[in-house]
Amino acid sequence: MLERIDKAFESIRAFTGNASHELRTPISLLRAEIDVALFRPRDAGEYHLTLMRLNEEAVRMTIWLRICCLWRAPMVAPSHEPGAD
Repeated sequence: MLERIDKAFESIRAFTGNASHELRTPISLLRAEIDVALFRPRDAGEYHLTLMRLNEEAVRMTIWLRICCLWRAPMVAPSHEPGAD
């Protein structure tokens, strides 16, 4: 029993570390793109390209978050309150 709990804990720890890395990287890229875009005035075409790159990173983060939610869903047990049946 304790071995199963330990394996589950390690699995969650690995997942959390991976998720943290996978989200930190695109967020850092978003912030860098925004900083560069705001550093000096740019023409509409440059802003458009920046927004397209920002959108690509946002899509990547959305996909990763969906994967995280799907991975987590089987771990969430339904609540069994007395008298609920």
